[in-house]
This record gives sequence, structure tokens and C-alpha cells, in this order.
Amino acid sequence: MRLAQHLRQAGPRHRPVQALRLAQHLRQAGSGHRPVQALRLAQHLPGRPRIIQALRSDWKPPGTGASLLRGYGRILPVASRFSTDRLIGFTLLLAAAWFLWDTVFVYPLKLLVTFFHEVGHALAAILTGGRVAGIALDPHGNGVCAIAGGSPLLIAPAGYIGSMAAGCLLLLTAFRTRLDRFVTLALGLALLLVAALYVRTLFALAFCALMGGGFVFAGWKLKEGFNELILAFIGVTSCLEALFDIRTLVKLGASAKTDAVVFSQMVPLPPVVWAGLWGLVSVAVLWSTLKVALRKA
Repeated sequence: MRLAQHLRQAGPRHRPVQALRLAQHLRQAGSGHRPVQALRLAQHLPGRPRIIQALRSDWKPPGTGASLLRGYGRILPVASRFSTDRLIGFTLLLAAAWFLWDTVFVYPLKLLVTFFHEVGHALAAILTGGRVAGIALDPHGNGVCAIAGGSPLLIAPAGYIGSMAAGCLLLLTAFRTRLDRFVTLALGLALLLVAALYVRTLFALAFCALMGGGFVFAGWKLKEGFNELILAFIGVTSCLEALFDIRTLVKLGASAKTDAVVFSQMVPLPPVVWAGLWGLVSVAVLWSTLKVALRKA
């Protein structure tokens, strides 16, 4: 009550500072002594979005208090749930990937996404008791993963799930963490390790060596912002490529030897149905990822 009275008596110019002091007092107080009235008071002050954000981040009461706080979050005049900077950045990356899709700039990343796809098959095989004989890429962007044993029912859809999951994880890393350099370095080392263990064709070996070495150099030597850009662009490209691949499956139907055709031979539904279902799952996963990746910190 004393703090609230002090804030009301303060001049307009001093209220934001006083409100931030109030947030500090609330942080030091026990969770049972952090009144909801502080949020009510904050919405009448100048600079209220910043103040409200401070109060909301400092106050994380358990139980019913959390639901009360969410209720006030809907009432308080916060402009948007999403970060404008992140939304603009993602839109620019998406536009760049879209318009440069058939150019030499995106070609290495499309090969990388194909590699993610084949690694998804390989991981599913290993986790279900199978053995990976080798992974191959060709200059046209096609990939093959030679597998012995394992569960075909889980291996067939794992390629599209793997490439989409890789893209979503990279987007989350780029937009929501400070681990960009570490993840870029780890991605490079993982590429080199997989190449050493499973890749046998010259083109795929050269690609993995160049990309893996480039990622290791970027994570080791380049700044955080550059690594964030690398991961975000790879994430966008990976998600787009996964969706485009599923669109191609729908168009081809049963006329080509695709993962959807292989899966339809085990579970008797048309390949186009399985491709469509995988597409819906991919869109749902991507949408959920973007809601987390692009929201305000």
C-alpha cells in the first residue's frame, strides 16, 4: 500500500522509475506478498508495456496465482505476443529462401536438407535395431540411405520427420537461445562424424567435408549474430524443403518409388493419403515451433 501511494504521488516523469523499483521490491518479497494490484497500477503509468513485462517476468506465483496472472495478461494493453524484430527477420529469411530457391545460393542448403532426410531414416533404423550400410547424395539433390533390418513402418516416414524436426530445432536455437555458436560447431562436427561413419560416395564425402568444416569454422571463429543467421536460414530452408518434398509426393502419387509408396505397401492406404497426412503433421509442427520461436522474450 505504501508503494502504491508513493507511485500515485510521484510525478509522471518519475513513475516508470518508481514502477521498476516496485518490481525490484516484488522480486525480493515472498510469492505470497506479490499483490495483483501491482499489475493494475502499472497499466496507468507511462511506458507501461516495459513495466508490465518486468512485473510479469518477476512474478511467477504457483497454483491459482498463475491463472490470475494470465487473466491480467489478456486485459493489459500489451501490443502483441510476437517480437516484431523476430517476425521481420523470419519473413525476410523466408522470402530470400523462396526467391533464391533454384539458385546456387540455396543449392548447398537443399543438399544439406536431403542429408538431414537420409539421416532421419538412418536414426530410425538404428533405434529399431537395424544397421546402416551407407548414405549417398548426388548432384541433383537426391539421396539414398541403405539399411538392413529395423522397423520399416518407422523408417519410411522418418526422413520427412527428421528434416522437419531439424529445421524446427535450428529455428528455436536461432531465435530463442544464446547457443548459436555452440550449435553451429556441433552441427559441423556431427556432419563430419556421420560422413566418416556412413558416407562412401565421393560427392557426398566432399559435400560433408566442406559443409562440416565450414560450420566448425563459423562456430569457432565467427560472431554470435552471424551464427544465428546461419542457423535461422538453414532452419527456414529445411522446413520449406520438407514441405516441398511432401507436395512432390502428393503430385507423384504411386508413379514413383517414394517413401509414401513404400509406406502404403505396409499400411494399405493410397500414397497420396500418407503424403497428405505427413504434410499436415509437418505444418502443425512448424506452426507450433513458430509460435514459440517468434514470440516476445
